[in-house]
Amino acid sequence: GALQMKPIDEQMMVNVLTNSATWIRSTKDGQFDDYPELRVAKNMLAAPNDQLVPSIQSVIRAPAVGPSERIIDRPGYHPDEKIWLDLPKGAKVKPVSASPTAAEVAEAKRLIIDVFLADFPFWTQADRANAVAMLLTPFLQPLIDAPTPMHAVTAAHPRAGKGKLVGGLSMFVTGKPMAWADYIQEEEEMRKQILHFFHDNPGPLYGFDNIA
Repeated sequence: GALQMKPIDEQMMVNVLTNSATWIRSTKDGQFDDYPELRVAKNMLAAPNDQLVPSIQSVIRAPAVGPSERIIDRPGYHPDEKIWLDLPKGAKVKPVSASPTAAEVAEAKRLIIDVFLADFPFWTQADRANAVAMLLTPFLQPLIDAPTPMHAVTAAHPRAGKGKLVGGLSMFVTGKPMAWADYIQEEEEMRKQILHFFHDNPGPLYGFDNIA
């Protein structure tokens, strides 16, 4: 499955160290197999500035623009960004130019507007522009040091393609369908719904249906 970030405590770090190296204790009687001491794990977790253990801030499932404005398109850990790119199995990503040409920009616009969004019945050009913004936001999120907006998708009648629009976005960003939950009007029940939803679905995208 997809990589997930989880907090690690001292005992878990001892387990990681045990499985990552061969530990030996030297005494006057010779060398013997041993286990890492708890104080070693404590020191590694407390070390500042990535001195002993590189820190990580997020795991992403699609290429994105990192905090340093670099394009993250190579799978694995990126120390300058403190981000791990975990591409879906079998995914192939064409490298993105550091300085895209006019032709590359035009092709990107064509794929978004004339291919992906071509068949959705947007009411105005502003609606189409908001859909483009919704599509691009997850790829720019690591660059933005602030909360990013939520997006509401509405239509004048059923079966207009709202679910397909949002589902396509999820496939772009995570390689899997959008995680959906029903919106509940009662505040306390909705709070429980959100906590349960986030616990069962590690994200990074969430959809709530039947809001209106």
